[in-house]
Amino acid sequence: SQQAHLGKNCRKCVPPQCDVDVQLTITPKDFLIGYTREPDFGNDESWHSRTASLQMITTQGCLAHSDTWQIVPSLKRYRELNSKGRDEVGEAIGRRFAAFLVARGKPAVLCIEKPYL
Repeated sequence: SQQAHLGKNCRKCVPPQCDVDVQLTITPKDFLIGYTREPDFGNDESWHSRTASLQMITTQGCLAHSDTWQIVPSLKRYRELNSKGRDEVGEAIGRRFAAFLVARGKPAVLCIEKPYL
């Protein structure tokens, strides 16, 4: 697992909520970091293959065609979170993105739902 450093103004530098190694394999944990009754393990390969074949432009389609579809919470799960939860989940997503980009070593297409920003 890699440690993401967010710069001199970060409050804490902790490993991301999923393990990202150099081969970019991902072992998901609860992407909603315990804020909901039911954990969210993100999207799986069957979701990706179904969604990537959609013909219309949708949020799901944009996510499926991004490089980060495996490391974000399932869509619309933000509705289950309070404001503090959204902020903390958004921060955790940022740490995962940072670790992913460092491990990848090249630009990537990122996709995240607006409430997490």
